[in-house]
Amino acid sequence: MADRYDPRVIEPKWQKYWDDRSCFKIERDSQKSKYYCLNMFPYPSGDLHMGHMRNYIIGDVLARFHMMQGEAVMHPMGWDAFGLPAENAAIQRHIHPADWTRKCTETMHKQFSQLGISYNWDRGAYGTVDMTTLLAHSLNVGAATIATWMGPTTFYDYFQRFGFGRPTGIDLFAEEPGLMPLPGSGEWQESFIATNAYGQALAVTPLQMTSAISALANNGYLMQPYVVAEIRDENGTRRHEPTVVSQVIKPETAAIMTTMAVTAVQQEVQEALVEGYTVAGKTGTAQIAEPFGYHPTDVIGSFIGWLPADDPQIIVFVKLDRPTSAPWGSMTAAPVFAKLVKELVVMLDIPPDSIRLQANAVAAGGG
Repeated sequence: MADRYDPRVIEPKWQKYWDDRSCFKIERDSQKSKYYCLNMFPYPSGDLHMGHMRNYIIGDVLARFHMMQGEAVMHPMGWDAFGLPAENAAIQRHIHPADWTRKCTETMHKQFSQLGISYNWDRGAYGTVDMTTLLAHSLNVGAATIATWMGPTTFYDYFQRFGFGRPTGIDLFAEEPGLMPLPGSGEWQESFIATNAYGQALAVTPLQMTSAISALANNGYLMQPYVVAEIRDENGTRRHEPTVVSQVIKPETAAIMTTMAVTAVQQEVQEALVEGYTVAGKTGTAQIAEPFGYHPTDVIGSFIGWLPADDPQIIVFVKLDRPTSAPWGSMTAAPVFAKLVKELVVMLDIPPDSIRLQANAVAAGGG
């Protein structure tokens, strides 16, 4: 044991130990008693100083104490949104406030990391991301931003192309049209273009969802769903053949979306993976509407997936009303999807990717 405390040696050693073991990461479904420890956020207008050290070390001691009591501790860190200090500092240095604020947050983040404080950095904002990350993490702010960029005309045009807001025309009685207020109607509000982007202020049926997502699996073609495959009577047999309703997106766009959905499942929804098959899919977690807002705890968890991703044969939509084990579709509906699909690929004789691709290669080679 060293005679003197050397922070340059001891601090990196133990901080690496904590990071390697994700000591400060808490799970969303933790059954432990919960404790929330919030320090005042710093102004991102310069570097941290000794006043910051005193304030945040006290908070860290408190958070660690409750961790040692076996509690799940939420210990977040962020940046104060009050703009005047950052703006004044930027003006004084002849730097744009946005650039100065971004530089300061990066510096402060590094300084906090050097202190080894027990913050839940994994719960921070994602910042600037690509579309695949947006899809994988279900980032509402990103979805709302893109919808706003598109504008209501284009945004709702594509919603309608995919069949939302109207019956699919399936051969069943009393099909519901869902709920999708449009600009110009008395029910629509300007804020809906943002909230609709991540699924609020509208309602769709499971059949509408399955039909719409099937267009991605069908090279961008929206197909007419049906239940009865054929009718036999004294006049003979009438078969229901697959019918294209419309082409809602280009095949190239459908292929890109499928690739993104495959990556999203592989990165964030391993619970939906099926051994031997490439799955494309998307989770859903929706609050349940009430007369004056949304239920504070009850949700609808869902997962929709199709496979094999490069040559889809089946699509499965799992919807769970008010799941009790966890609130997230990835933790409730996705495992049900995987369990069901493992049975379906056997029943429908869908070979694993490796066998199918090998057979296709042999057939293409004439051997």
